[in-house]
Amino acid sequence: YVAAVTGDQWGRDSVCDGWTVRELVNHLVSGNFWVPELAGGKTIEEVAAAWVDANEAKWRAWAQ
Repeated sequence: YVAAVTGDQWGRDSVCDGWTVRELVNHLVSGNFWVPELAGGKTIEEVAAAWVDANEAKWRAWAQ
């Protein structure tokens, strides 16, 4: 739930070319999960690698 977005706006183009409102909000919200690691000194590459590992583990768990 995002107070500033109504139900009919999620699929619309956002102010960022090539992104819908849903894609942009998802990008901004999920990007916040990276902040503590980056602020703690990890590089973008380290945080991205951890995300890839977690994502792969998620899909393996769903497959079982």
